Amino acid sequence: MESYREYHHLLGHNIGWMFGVMILSGRWVGWRWGSMLRVGVSFVLHVVGDFFGSGPGWGIYPWYPWSETMFIFPHAWRLNAWPNITVTVIAGIYLIRMGSIRGYTPLEFVNQRLEGHLVDRLHDLDKVRPR
Repeated sequence: MESYREYHHLLGHNIGWMFGVMILSGRWVGWRWGSMLRVGVSFVLHVVGDFFGSGPGWGIYPWYPWSETMFIFPHAWRLNAWPNITVTVIAGIYLIRMGSIRGYTPLEFVNQRLEGHLVDRLHDLDKVRPR
């Protein structure tokens, strides 16, 4: 747990990692710049959220590996505080809704068969929902 605490924000919450994630997403979605830009914006929003809500004492190294300057928000709320729970619930509802509309979810990375069952159930629920 200590190595996670020490290295997670250093290695996984910086501009270098953001560009790496954008490149991987570009390979996945076919180099569509709009999609890659949304991935970059989502990444930045995630880092900003972690800056305020990862817990007291957790710093962010946004310019690593070019600079080891760390930023800490002295009034950061705990990881299980209501703002984090609220954002998680809203994001979950959004992902479920997008899965119902588009016919796929991020679960496809983990298990495509399970993802297919989930999307089928979401479509079934969508059919019985009153308009």
